[in-house]
Amino acid sequence: MKKLPIDLTPDYSGKGLSNLKKSIGNLLGYRSIPELASKKRIVSQTLQDLLGGENETDREVAAWFIGPRGENVDLFSELILLAVNDHVFWRRNFHPSDPSPITETMKQEPGYVLAVDTIKTELYRMLAELKKSAPFFSMRYQGHMNWDQTLPGMVGYVAAMLYNQNNVALEASPITTLFEVEAMRDLCRMFGYRGTTPQSWGHLTCGGSTANIESIWAARNLKFYPLSFKEALNDLDPKLADKFKVNLPSGKSKKIDKLDTWDLLNLSVDEVLNLSNRLVDKHGVDPVAFNDALSPYSLQNMGFLDFAQKFLVGTGVGDPVVIVPASKHYSLPKGAAILGLGANNMHTLPLDVYGRMDVAELEEAIDEYIASKHPIISVVSIFGTTEEGNVDPLADVVKLRDKKYRPANVDFALHADCAWGGYFASLLWDNLDDPEDKPLPPLPLSDYVIEQYQHLKHTDTITVDPHKTGYLPYPAGGLCYRNMAMRSLIAFEAPYINSGGATTEEELVLGTYGIEGSKPGAAAAGVYLSHAAIRPTRQGYGKILGRTLYNCKVFHW
Repeated sequence: MKKLPIDLTPDYSGKGLSNLKKSIGNLLGYRSIPELASKKRIVSQTLQDLLGGENETDREVAAWFIGPRGENVDLFSELILLAVNDHVFWRRNFHPSDPSPITETMKQEPGYVLAVDTIKTELYRMLAELKKSAPFFSMRYQGHMNWDQTLPGMVGYVAAMLYNQNNVALEASPITTLFEVEAMRDLCRMFGYRGTTPQSWGHLTCGGSTANIESIWAARNLKFYPLSFKEALNDLDPKLADKFKVNLPSGKSKKIDKLDTWDLLNLSVDEVLNLSNRLVDKHGVDPVAFNDALSPYSLQNMGFLDFAQKFLVGTGVGDPVVIVPASKHYSLPKGAAILGLGANNMHTLPLDVYGRMDVAELEEAIDEYIASKHPIISVVSIFGTTEEGNVDPLADVVKLRDKKYRPANVDFALHADCAWGGYFASLLWDNLDDPEDKPLPPLPLSDYVIEQYQHLKHTDTITVDPHKTGYLPYPAGGLCYRNMAMRSLIAFEAPYINSGGATTEEELVLGTYGIEGSKPGAAAAGVYLSHAAIRPTRQGYGKILGRTLYNCKVFHW
């Protein structure tokens, strides 16, 4: 029976979306609300101001929350009413000459009155039930990884919720998409992803679990992409395949047709992401023709069983593995199962006496997998474990990869699960917009933790949850890519040709990448407004999180 080809590529060839991306990209180019807000910031000069206390002179933090006893309810009510009234103003001025379908006479009719009464009655009932909720706002409640939300975060969420935008489709969220891009730029910079070559990129997800699964998905596809690339190149231009050179992790170069399966499975992340660009830019290969040649061989299209049958059987290469510490979040083995890797192929490392990843055990595991030719998809470090809030020794992991394994032509992706601990990176920076800004270690962070956060820039992907230590409403997880091109490996389109220095318009395409088919623009607006008012720097979120660290030390001692 003939099998019809399945077209997984959405048609984005029309000019409408292209023009929309261009116009919104231009808007993104001159927007500077977060920067303007940061320039007005009161800069704390004393440790007392950063940590808080009765001698504090800076009271910004007091304005950033409703307060455990509703102390800022008047301000919150004022801002919410402002948002509602402004939204109604927008509705009334959208084609103002249109007749109103709801008249004052209708509002006097029995059916209308009954409907209003029902809404109010059910609301009162629901409000009574909601009082049985967990009191996350209270300092007396310490039962979960959850707490109060910032006042601007809630106001931004409610304001944008009235517009009900869907950030998966740019045409259905022209402004809230902009908010998401700007908020994720902040987080990429906060983690040290500040270079322009390659350019970093990030997007919001419904939570850290989804972000972790996406990171494994992208790393898995990247690991096997060179096999597809070589096969497609041989089909398209055998002569070029005979002379096309690849850079090995050790720094040496070698013709691609001289590399065996194991060699191809151990190219560096940036080298894999640059293969197609080099093919187009240096050898003049038509990108559309190459993508057509590549598509039949991609893991994304073939599925793991057919892919393994074609490329792996008989090569001596074993099952791929993901290496994680025993303190891992359950979303990681769940991701391995969903992606067809199998939870059994997620190697769990023992912890050391401090409850952190044991690097000696990691080295032993990698050595064993190299000896038995099991490709390592990624090594995951945790920043803020669920139980103790521990930070894994990422600096040692980076050193191990760079000093021992890359010279031996073995490479793998690095992922940091910063779902809980991500925003603590704000304690290190004074200005996210200055690429030369150097980390400023404050008192509450230990030298060990500072070193680990400074090495986040060497990872390939980072999970972060604004709805945890960003003090923001659900759902607001996020995933940051060090190299924007890596996102292309999970897209159901044809951007395998994707430059590291992407255009502003390319940043705006969110829905093509990731797992979700719908995303609330309200969540992006909440993160954006909170970042605009409370910068993810030492003078913003650093003030909040510095106090939490200081309080923990006081309780400990």
